[in-house]
Formats: sequence, structure tokens, C-alpha cells
Amino acid sequence: MPEGQAGADLELVRTSVREDGCFGVLQALQSPPGQPGLPIAVCLERTYPLPDAPAGAQFLKIPVGLHRCVRSYFNGGGYETYEVLVLGHDRLLFHVANVEQRILDLDGCIGVGRRFGLLNGQSAILDSRLGFNDFMAWAGARESFSLLVRQA
Repeated sequence: MPEGQAGADLELVRTSVREDGCFGVLQALQSPPGQPGLPIAVCLERTYPLPDAPAGAQFLKIPVGLHRCVRSYFNGGGYETYEVLVLGHDRLLFHVANVEQRILDLDGCIGVGRRFGLLNGQSAILDSRLGFNDFMAWAGARESFSLLVRQA
């Protein structure tokens, strides 16, 4: 089992960090140790430029590492979800979203979808409601779970 994976239920593998978002894959870690996880959905996080850093350097609100996620409610969408607990931030939710540049879609949260693609010429995640439903089906009735965030 990779270092830091012990105790994690879900893994977010960031595959591409760009100015137009951070794209990744969510996978369940219930498989035997040393085996790859079971893919659940693709995801997108908003990136923020780092001040006083080289051009293209990006910041994400959810740091690499192990985080606790707790059942919550997304008032803006009117549905149950989970919040990623990160010191110094609140309301970092998993939810339906397509592109990172519209603040209404993502502001540090994790958008969940079924596939990567383009939406009006922008890099995006697509079939978001279906992907979010897949994520919630995986979560079931859990009150909480552990999320391991890592770079590919």
C-alpha cells in the first residue's frame, strides 16, 4: 500500500494542474493492498494563481494529504453531499460542476463528473450529475470517510 494510504477510503489523484483547473480521478481504496483503486468519477478543482511566483504556478485550497470528509448539505444546489475538512477553510464540498472558471461552479470545492471534455471551448468535466450520483452511491449512508489527496 502506498505511503499515507493506510486508513483512506477514497483517493483523489490529481493528474493535471493548470490555469484552467485541476483535473483528477476519484477512486475507492477498498481493493487489496498494492492494487489500484476502483475508479468512481473524474473531478475538477479550481486553481488560484500564486502571488510572487513564476507564471503558471497554481494554488489549490485542499492540500495533498489525508483529510476527513463529513456529510453536509449544499444549499446552493439543494442536495446532500460531503464537506472536506481543511484548516482555514470551510464549505469545501463535493458537488455538481462543469468548469472551474465560473465562481458559481467552483470556489475551492471538488466538482464531480463522469468524463473529461470541452464545454463551450473550455476544459471541463461532463455528465456531472451522473458522476455526482455515482460518488454518492459509493458513499452510501456514511456519516464520514477519509480522503487521500495526491499528485499523480
